[in-house]
This record gives sequence, structure tokens and C-alpha cells, in this order.
Amino acid sequence: MKDQELVEGLPSISPSIGLCEKCILGKMHKQKFEKYKVTRASQPLQLVHSYLMGPFQTKSLGEASYVLTFIDDFSKMTFGYLLEHKDQTFESFKIFKAFVENQAILKIKMLRSDNGGEYKSNEFN
Repeated sequence: MKDQELVEGLPSISPSIGLCEKCILGKMHKQKFEKYKVTRASQPLQLVHSYLMGPFQTKSLGEASYVLTFIDDFSKMTFGYLLEHKDQTFESFKIFKAFVENQAILKIKMLRSDNGGEYKSNEFN
């Protein structure tokens, strides 16, 4: 704009040589994440994932506000339980555990969750 005289009184600014430290850091390429070894279960019930979703605004016909899921890492078989309250998580886990261990004639070796408060109760310990 200065060269074309489109603006009056505009001071001339000379471009600085080099870049400031913040500009250099902003343009740096990030290091790639290390690829971690994904370990999967080699047999049923070796690893079971669990997650509690809710509360949902709309309750089910049975007045449930939460959904508790259990997923076997080996077979990807998924089990879902509808709960009215979070404190029913342990009781539902006991029902799930008895059912799958009876069906598979194996024991659950590891339960993986998001460390929510419902999994940190004295009952679960």
C-alpha cells in the first residue's frame, strides 16, 4: 500500500532479518509419537473392557438412566446392562461375571475401565 501510495502518512517498515524465537517454535515440526505395542487378549475373558454411560436425559421404559457395558477383548462380545443408579454397577458386574465364567468355563483375568468412581468402591477392591 505504501509503494502504490494508497495511504497517506504510513511509515515505512523494513522487514526484520530472521525470525523471533516464538515464530520459530510455532513453525517447528512435532516429533512423531512412538508406536506402542498393542496387546490383545489371546483367549476369552483374559481382558474385559467396561464403561458406564449416563445419566441420560430420557429414561428407558424401565426407568434406567445408565448403560453399563462389558466387552471381551478376545471375541469382542458385548454385554449391556440398563441401570437406574450408578451404585448398581457392582451388582451388575457380579451378574455378568457369574454368567460369562459359567458359559466359558474360564475366569476373568483383568477388568479394564476408565477409573470412574463406580469402579473405585470398596466392593470392587
